[in-house]
Order: sequence, then structure tokens, then C-alpha cells
Amino acid sequence: MLKAFNYIFKDNNLVQKSLWYFIWITLFMFVTCDFVSLSKNILHLFLLLTITIIIESVISGYQIAIIKSLDNNSNFNLIPYFNLKKNFILGIKFLASTFMFNFIFYILLSIPCFILGILAYTISKTWTACLITIIALTVIAYLLYFIVFLPAYKLYFSRTDDMFSIFDLKEIFSLISGNYNNYKRILLYFIILLFINILFKYVLNTSDIDLILFVFNLLITSAFTFYFSFASTYLISKFDKNFD
Repeated sequence: MLKAFNYIFKDNNLVQKSLWYFIWITLFMFVTCDFVSLSKNILHLFLLLTITIIIESVISGYQIAIIKSLDNNSNFNLIPYFNLKKNFILGIKFLASTFMFNFIFYILLSIPCFILGILAYTISKTWTACLITIIALTVIAYLLYFIVFLPAYKLYFSRTDDMFSIFDLKEIFSLISGNYNNYKRILLYFIILLFINILFKYVLNTSDIDLILFVFNLLITSAFTFYFSFASTYLISKFDKNFD
């Protein structure tokens, strides 16, 4: 598993291949951080949301391209060159597929949440218990989706390039169940990396710091996110392979 943390340094063209990726990550961190004052103007918020989606599409697309490269390359040493057009197309398809799935998923989830919420109210006679039950079920469902389902789908999507492949639930869950021993070990590393990444992003709280410290925090957080993404994509590409 150490390869997840050092394989990118074996690529002699790392800087040429991934410099633009780092720039796009930095742009994303800047657009979504507290330093950017959000206007109450609906048009400004719409423009900001549009820019964020475009940036996230490019970033997600390159991550899918990395998974493709690692999945197809037996040496696990090569990462792809950054291609803006291809990355955007891959990324927007991936984001569109997850949006469709989430929309349907949470509509279906609302039914048992509502039923159990009413049951909690019937037992406790308080709306607080009802609300807590609904929130708890929603959070648990989201964590299972984000930590268990989404990584497997990223690998599956990288092999299909089909935005509707997210509904191939049998194949996706077969990918998980058929490689359970690998999967649970990889998820442990993945969760640890995710937790560390969240801590680094939390540092980018810019409400009371000056511009120089903001830029420093922005670059440090972007650099770790950059490194984290390469490690996590390696782990995703190894779901159905033997560990090194």
C-alpha cells in the first residue's frame, strides 16, 4: 500500500502532467473557501455555482483519467497528461450521473425516513425525536453512499464512460462483494486519508487572517488535496486487484 503514497514520484514528467491539475484544485479551494464573500444577489450566486461545477467537473474528470491509467497500467507508474477538454467531458458526465442517482436515492430514502420519524414521534410524543431520527438516517445513508458506494462506482465508471452506469447496481455491488477482503482494507486507508484531508481543509478558515496567511493556507491545503487525490485514486484502482 505504500505505492499509493509514492508512485507519482516515479513519473519523471509529474510536473508537466499535473501542474494544471494543481492550479484547478487551487481555484476550487479559493472559490469555495470563506475568503470569497458570497453576495445575496441571486445572479452572483448562480454564477459562482456555475463556476464551481465547471471546476469540479475538470477536477473529477482528471481523477477518473488517473484511475483509468492506473487500472490499465500494470506498472502503476504513469499518470496521464492533463487534457482540459477530455477532463471536463469525463467530469461532467460523472457529476451528472451522481446527481441523478442522489436525486432518486434521496426521494426513495425520504419514505422510510418519514415512516420511522412518525414512529419515533408516536413513541416519544415529541417532534425532536422525529427530527433526530430523520437526520440520523439521512447522515448514515449518505456516509454509506460516499464511503462505500461512490469509490466503487468511480472505478466502474472509469471502465464504462457511461453516465447511466451508476444504475448498474448489480455490477457495482458485485465489484464490492467479490473483492471484500481488499475492499475493506482499502476503505480503511481511504477513510483515514479523507479524515486527514478534511482536517487540512478546516485550516483554510480565513475569517480572521490576513492575505499572506490566506495565500499560504490556500497553497498548503491545495497541495495536500492534490497529493491526497493521487493516493485515493490509486486505492480506488486497486479494488479488484492484489495488493503490492
